Parts: sequence; C-alpha cells; structure tokens
Amino acid sequence: MGFAMTLSVEADGRSAPADLGCIGAVILNWNGFADTLDCAESILRTPGIHVCIVDNASTDGSVAAIEAWLGTTTGRPRVTLICNGRNAGFAGGMNCGLKHLLAMPHIGYMWLVNNDTVVDEMAAPQLLEATRKWPEVGIWGCRVEWFDKPGEIQVAGGCTYDRARARGIPNRDLAAPMIGCFDYIAGCAMFVPRAFLEDVGVMEEGYFLYFEEIDWAARARARWQLGWVPGAIIRHKEGASIGSNSCGRPSDLSLFYITRNRLLFTRKRLRSYLWRVRARLLFEVLVYARRRDAKAVRIILNALWQDAVHAENSGLWN
Repeated sequence: MGFAMTLSVEADGRSAPADLGCIGAVILNWNGFADTLDCAESILRTPGIHVCIVDNASTDGSVAAIEAWLGTTTGRPRVTLICNGRNAGFAGGMNCGLKHLLAMPHIGYMWLVNNDTVVDEMAAPQLLEATRKWPEVGIWGCRVEWFDKPGEIQVAGGCTYDRARARGIPNRDLAAPMIGCFDYIAGCAMFVPRAFLEDVGVMEEGYFLYFEEIDWAARARARWQLGWVPGAIIRHKEGASIGSNSCGRPSDLSLFYITRNRLLFTRKRLRSYLWRVRARLLFEVLVYARRRDAKAVRIILNALWQDAVHAENSGLWN
C-alpha cells in the first residue's frame, strides 16, 4: 500500500479552458526524478490539470527531490505525490495513480504519461476535445516524436501487432485515420475517459514491465475503439529508467521482461500462436549466439524455460 502526500498550489490566474480541471495526469517515477520533474513541468504549463506522481520505491533520493520541488513550486495546479512501499512495476504504479484519480469525482479523464517525456502545451486540450467528440474511443494516443530529434516521428498514435513474432509495429504515417487503425496505443502516452476505466478496469499488473498496454487494448477491443490525435505532440526520450546496453540491444532487465511477456501475452490472448512465438525466440537465440552475446542467450532461454515449467500452473495466465 502507498501513502499520499498532497501539496495544493493555487493557479496563477492565467486564462485557460475551465474544464481542463477534469483531467488528471499520472506520471510514474522510478529512480528518475530529473526526467519526472521535467515531464511534470511540461504538463503543468497547461493550467488546470491535476498531476499525480507515483514513486515506485526509488532508491536514488527521488522522493526527497520531488518533495523539495513541491515545496518550492508556486502558481501551479494541484499536485499529488504517492509513494509506493515497493516497486509495483509499470501497471502497478500507474494503477495506483489511476485509482487515486478515480476517487476524485471531478476527474473525468486520465492521462498516463511516461516520465521520460515532455508534452506540448496544446496536447491535453486537443485530446479532451477528441474524447468528447468521439465517446466510443476508449484509449487515445499522441503524436510521439524523438526528444533529441524534434519533428521526427517515433510513433504516430499506436501500433499494429505481429502475432507470429509477438512484436508491435509502430505506425509512422501521419495521414493514418484517427480511429480504428491500431491494435494498441503506444504506452508512453495514453488518454482514457473515466467511463472506459469503469467498464474495462485498470491495467493487468502481472506483466510488471511491457505489454500492459497491449493487453489493455485486447481486453477492450469488443466494446471500445482506439484512436489518436495528430496534433497532440509529446517528445519521448525512451527507456531512460530501464536503459540499453553497450551491445545496442535492450538492457538485460528489459530483454527479460520483453521476452517473458511476449510469451505470457500470447498464452493469455493468442494461444494458437504460442508455438510460432517460441520458434521465433529460438531463432533470436541463434542470432544472439552468432553475435557472441552469451548473456542475451541465457536471458531468452531462461524466459522460455520459465514459460514451459511455470506458466501452465499460474492462475493469471490460464
């Protein structure tokens, strides 16, 4: 269980659409307070939004740094800091913030934002306008640009999902239709109405890291559409908390959870593709072996072994 520390700061009188106060943004922090505060500052440039920062048991002094920032900030909307007593993973941390916002009756829309992003000041108003215009859409995505390459598209809204490879294929076509062309929305920025959360529920916490947004979209598919707003721009540093290694691949932690969750999601949602995903992973083992990346080989084989031995006995994945 987490505990909440709330600092209320009065608005500075800037003119802004009054109904932006119905938006609550959740930022998850884990050993990355500098990025988190940059992200929060960018959101707070749009007056009226409530920001909920959830710290996932950081060990780098993040809580003290964020508390100091809260204590010196003036002229901002309300900010809440929630400190988890453990690292609950991406979904666990975000869900903590979502549940906090759901308990606030005036919050009708929730914005899940990665801490390693900076958002454009007009992103939230455009997302709110789209959500009200198309109430059948449950998850909205943004135009995500590379932080260090402004204007270059990382992903335009969301991705299609290659079932045989268990991989997302990001859309980079800015002319893509706003509604109905993705399998899931990019998890670095997802805007959802309260009605969606009350119907579908929060994200599945069993993944811990990666694939939560894919599973969320799969659960919602029968009743909700997915969409994106081309004018809602965020800039993503990508992987600041998790990182990558010197071999040009995901870090060991990332590689393990990506591999494990490719198997878990397939077992849960697309079981007929499981043998193809296993075959693909064995092929990737050979690729890493040719590169003499013994650690990557061990990580993937470990994930395959865990899936074979343990997954069938787990109530979550049956």
